[in-house]
Order: sequence, then C-alpha cells, then structure tokens
Amino acid sequence: MVTFVRLDLSLKSEKGGQFHLLRLLNRAVEYVGLLFTDRIVVVNTTIRQEIMETIGKWKKVEVEVLFNNIPKVIEASLEDITETRHRLGISRQAKIFVTAGILTRRKNIEFLIKSLSKFRGEDWFLLVIGDQSETQTLPYVPHLKELTKKLNLESKVIFKGWVEKEELWRFFSAADLFVLPSLQEGMPNVMLEALGMDLPCIGSKIPGIHDVLYYEELLFDPMDGKAIEEKIRQVLSERPFFDQMKRLCEERKKVFDFDWGEKIFQFVTRGFDYSYHRS
Repeated sequence: MVTFVRLDLSLKSEKGGQFHLLRLLNRAVEYVGLLFTDRIVVVNTTIRQEIMETIGKWKKVEVEVLFNNIPKVIEASLEDITETRHRLGISRQAKIFVTAGILTRRKNIEFLIKSLSKFRGEDWFLLVIGDQSETQTLPYVPHLKELTKKLNLESKVIFKGWVEKEELWRFFSAADLFVLPSLQEGMPNVMLEALGMDLPCIGSKIPGIHDVLYYEELLFDPMDGKAIEEKIRQVLSERPFFDQMKRLCEERKKVFDFDWGEKIFQFVTRGFDYSYHRS
C-alpha cells in the first residue's frame, strides 16, 4: 500500500496552538494509517522527517519526497500585460506585488501589508487575490481591509477576491513580484504557478516554501518586519538585486518542471531507493 501525504501533519489547531479533540482524532487516524502502509510519498522534506521520527520508531518505513510540479500555464502577451495594468489603473513604471491563495490567518497577509506601509513614497501596488473559505469562522478578509483602511493604503492595496485561473495568470504576468508571507504551508501550488509564469518570488523561511525557493536571497523570517522591509527596499531600488532574484527563481523553476504523474508511477512500480532513506 502506498500513502500520499499532501498536507502538514500536526497535533495543533490554528486557534492559539491549543489541542482540539477532533484534531487529535484525525491525528490518531493518520498515525494508524501510516503504521500499516508500505510506502509513503510526502510533499516536503519536513513532513518526511516528522514521519521518520514518529513512525520510524515502530517500523522500518520508506518515505519519499515528491514535490508538486509546475502546472501548465498560459503566458500572456505584451498586449495582455498592458491591458491588465490599464484595467487596474496601474502605470507600466509602477511595481506590482501580488499574493494569492485561500486567505486564512496562517497566510500572514497583515505582515506584508504592514511592511509595505513603510514605503509610502514609492510607486507600488499590492494585489491580494483570493478569499476566505465558506467554512472559516474568523472574519480574516474584513480584518485585512480594515487594516488597509487604518494604514491609509486603500489606494495601494487591491483586493480581487476569487478569480479564474486564466485571470490569475494575467495578474501574474502583469506583476513584478510574488510574495508569500505564510506561517505554515505544505507545498504552495500558487507559488509554483508564479514560477511557471517566470514571476520572481520571495517567501517565508518555513517548510514547504523553503523547499520551493531554497536560496536565502528569496526567503525571509515571517515574524521579522525588518527582514521583509529590506527585501522590498532592494526590489524597489536595487536593480542588480532584483535581477539576481530573477535568475535564482529561473533556477528553481527548472527543479519543478517535470511530469508529476510519471514520477509517481515510477515510485509505485519501481519502488524506492532505500539507501537514500538510511542516509
């Protein structure tokens, strides 16, 4: 039996790090399932380590890391980029930062908004694409909009809500930088899509995002406002730094440009190289 683990394994809920009965029950089911599986495929290196440290104490377990891949994306033409910026009311000279996903508190978007508020005199805009899910009880998006209003950034921060894939890719093509300041991620597909569009990316130095971006130049501490402020300052004012970021992102794009279905077929039919797991 082969088990795929696509999300983080954790005993803690998002509410203040407190234990929750349903979460514990879910963890118990996960634990039993992993004990009785033959092979495990995970989406990032941290999950692999966690499984090896827990399940590995009770049985010899084969755990392989298979990252998500870059999906096929449609690149926009120069005319599309110009039209998208015109639709947004943003000049070609302005810098567009973009973040996207299901908006929950673990996405840490307020951290990004507060950091950008330090650059009031600069010609920049932030697109926040996505919305909170219908099952969320905490009103996160209204909180972000209220923060934006409090910081007098309503003309700078644009909330687009849910958009179709093709529209998301148009926004990516028109943007200058994708930013993901999350506190927790499994393997962020939206960042892989951004890389697939040749959009430079920076993100939190956390499991999942670190596996995607790898280089220190592309990472920041999601709790350190000064760290991301310095990255943003360099993007806005230092062309050599921005060009270096682009080159590093092009390198990372190559790592994730593969056929995921073919890879998993190889894992299932040929088995894993167990010498790797003992190292």
